[in-house]
Amino acid sequence: STYLAESGNLIPVGFPVTLMRTGDYYALANVSAAAKGEKAYAKFQDGTTRFEATASAPASASITAAQSGTTLTVSAVGSGSLNVGDLVTQASGAPAYITAQLTGTAGSTGTYTLSVSQTVSSGAATATSYVETDFACSRASGAGELAVMSL
Repeated sequence: STYLAESGNLIPVGFPVTLMRTGDYYALANVSAAAKGEKAYAKFQDGTTRFEATASAPASASITAAQSGTTLTVSAVGSGSLNVGDLVTQASGAPAYITAQLTGTAGSTGTYTLSVSQTVSSGAATATSYVETDFACSRASGAGELAVMSL
């Protein structure tokens, strides 16, 4: 049992939960400094938080790939590397998450399993480890400091 444990995500049956929708929240700006107004992006794989001025998640990799069913075949990696959990966005088709690497060099060319089954012809695509949150930085902070965020 994790009851009275120092930390955890388990909510015991019968215990009340308060859901918050407004107010200030804190996140560790562990990837880069955060400036007021920048969007907050979260990485599911390790929980890191990144702040960016742009309105789209920063790309982790630039690739050339085709998809048949749930199999993504990566023929070239222009920059970065791929990871399980990355969101792949192709020129056409729905964005999908990488669930496993099947063949090839880790994080590079080869075949991957995606969460959405579709057919997409070979072309440019991007992969990102970070997903956009509803939050924006409301007070500037340095890298490694707590950033105050608001909705």
